[in-house]
Amino acid sequence: MKNTYTRGSEWRKWDLHVHTPASVLNNGFGSNWDTYVTTLFKTLIEKEIAVVGITDYFTIDGYKKIKEEYLANDTKLKTLFSIDEIDKIKKILVIPNIEFRSDIFVGTNSVNFHIIFSDLVPIKDIEEKFLHEIDFVYQGEPQSEDRKRKLKEINLVELGAQLKKEHSEFQDSDLFIGMMNAVVDHKQVSKILFDKEGTFGGRYLFVVMADEDLSAISWNSRDHLTRKVLIQKSDLLFSSNANTRNWALGKTPYTGGEDKFVSEFKTLKPCIHGSDAHEFKFIGYPCSKRGNTAHNCTTNPETCELRFCWIKADSTFEGFMQITYEPEARVFIGNEPEIEIRTRNNPRNYIKSLYVNRVDGYDDRHGKWFKLEKIELNKELVAIVGNKGSGKSAVTDIMGLLGNSHNQKYLGQNGKSEELFSFLNKDKFLKGGLCASNFFGELHWYDGVPNKASLDGNTDLSVPESVEYLPQKYLEKICTNI
Repeated sequence: MKNTYTRGSEWRKWDLHVHTPASVLNNGFGSNWDTYVTTLFKTLIEKEIAVVGITDYFTIDGYKKIKEEYLANDTKLKTLFSIDEIDKIKKILVIPNIEFRSDIFVGTNSVNFHIIFSDLVPIKDIEEKFLHEIDFVYQGEPQSEDRKRKLKEINLVELGAQLKKEHSEFQDSDLFIGMMNAVVDHKQVSKILFDKEGTFGGRYLFVVMADEDLSAISWNSRDHLTRKVLIQKSDLLFSSNANTRNWALGKTPYTGGEDKFVSEFKTLKPCIHGSDAHEFKFIGYPCSKRGNTAHNCTTNPETCELRFCWIKADSTFEGFMQITYEPEARVFIGNEPEIEIRTRNNPRNYIKSLYVNRVDGYDDRHGKWFKLEKIELNKELVAIVGNKGSGKSAVTDIMGLLGNSHNQKYLGQNGKSEELFSFLNKDKFLKGGLCASNFFGELHWYDGVPNKASLDGNTDLSVPESVEYLPQKYLEKICTNI
């Protein structure tokens, strides 16, 4: 399979909580799906959001429609987007996020939790092997078990119709009233997923909404264990609150450090955030106080303090899973990670790619070297791994040459000059018959101005280095002198 992510793990914006017109309980998008899909993806492109979690209550109807009727239908996409936009849309990871209202209440509100699935789990499996096996209580009976129904739309509609008959003040649609009143047991949800490990194992994440500052709440009340169990079983928390994020990483006084937190809550909990968009204007605008009734961001979300969810990973579900192992290092919630700011402010300090090629008309009889070789480089730590003779020294020597490293040669105490590059020297690539002058390299920086040179060139000691390169032979010489 072709490696799409040639730079390794990079910081990208993820919006893992975007609702659709299928979110019956709170739909501010209207009913025109073409308008919704067009606005959604144009906004994701504009905001440079790499991953989106398509969210609905109790269903994946919105995700299913987007995947099957739009993303899998190039003819349809061409009626809504340009070729360039379609190319960008194809690179956006779209994953299903199901939001559940649980049977646990805090005041008048039930605690919500989410199951976010891998895009590789078939839609049919999510519907038939998961959603349609979940129960909700339909009616109670004296001296008997509660009557339950499966979590299917037809059953939710019947629940709503029954409740409207019994309570005339319910005036919305049957489905709305059914969904508004239905709650599920998180224990059953976990059991279904656990029992079907062959289908869902390692392909979903359990996420709890943390609307409160978890570092400030009292743990002395009778809901101590209820809260604790939900957090213990969660893989992630939905929260942009800095205090909650530090608490979930075991960094606050109550938690007593990482080890104590893990012993009590099983794992450190990465916090993620999303726009929780129910209207067009909120897509791509993850307000820091969304859901806070004392904060009104309904007029102009651009004026809000935005806290984007940045994840340092490939745009894959496997990359998403990686944050559970590195909950602090791979998640940043805010406007922009520090490395992105530094790159923008000092673009000449960061290498974007190395390009090596041969001049036109080169004869392969001299050796089949370097033909349109391009290596993308990460902005942060890069390790080059390979067997002996696989080209590690070639890459570093060429970067040293192009960056005008002053350590190409070593001037000994006897005044003799010795070559220090392992690959670009007269015993190897610069050997007479190979014609190294037929090859050239380019070092591309984020400022857009590349360094170019022929591979038989020399560095210029009168010009400052762009790259400080310490060849192995240079270190050997220094250590020998010491």
